Amino acid sequence: MSSLEAEAGASPATGAASRPGLRLVTTASEHMERAWVPSEENPIELKLGFRQLDLVYRSLEAVRTLGLVERQDDLLTDTLELIDAALQGAV
Repeated sequence: MSSLEAEAGASPATGAASRPGLRLVTTASEHMERAWVPSEENPIELKLGFRQLDLVYRSLEAVRTLGLVERQDDLLTDTLELIDAALQGAV
């Protein structure tokens, strides 16, 4: 979580004390403190509508067409096949 706090004192740009400056204050969230390690033992379940799944499919197709993931091409192909099967089953 982050927040902005007003800081009294000199402005960084002018050195004048006429207006407060802002600084970003961040705190570690609960999710950041626990390390998440992806594994086959802890699958994540997503629920997507047809249009959302179609958008994911088209986006992954674009990634493959542009050659943006060289080392994970097999995973990309498997994912596209899985999404394609889900889309065909929904029609």
